[in-house]
Amino acid sequence: TIPHNVAFDVAEFFVEADKPVVIVLENPDVAPHNLVIAQPGSLTEVGMAAELLATNPNGFAMGFIPKHPKVLHATRLLQPREVDRLPITAPKAPGKYVFVCTFPGHYPVMNGIMHVVPDLSAIPSTERVKMLEDKKWTLAELSPELDKLDGGRSFARGKELFKLRTCSQCHKLADEGGNLGPDLAELP
Repeated sequence: TIPHNVAFDVAEFFVEADKPVVIVLENPDVAPHNLVIAQPGSLTEVGMAAELLATNPNGFAMGFIPKHPKVLHATRLLQPREVDRLPITAPKAPGKYVFVCTFPGHYPVMNGIMHVVPDLSAIPSTERVKMLEDKKWTLAELSPELDKLDGGRSFARGKELFKLRTCSQCHKLADEGGNLGPDLAELP
């Protein structure tokens, strides 16, 4: 995971169909994370099932891993500075399988693709792991969008999303929320 970023450092990786592989999840972040592998095209479905666990008193005990037929494998929920190894046999059917963190609020941005291919040797070794690009926005890229900031804004909707997306578990805003992450009112 990438500290303070709600992201995996790997965006995509390739494995050979029906072969053993070990996936290592390291969590240097301050928030808990897991890694769930699911069927191709199931990101939203599995993610929404995981979001329902945020209201379940047993959500933490379940590692926020939904009991869903499209979930194939999962690590445990890693606390900060923990590591887990997930030994699996890759699916037999080639395809673009989803990997995702199902901790509440994370699935829309903390996900990637596990490409299952018939022959791994057909993929150049330099292309088998694609790291997440660290986009550094410039003021020149953002300035054309500044005039759109006033349209459709709603403090009430923002506050609702702050709680709904569980940002409030780690971050504080206007004296509400947790102390794990930075106070959002103090950010520049």
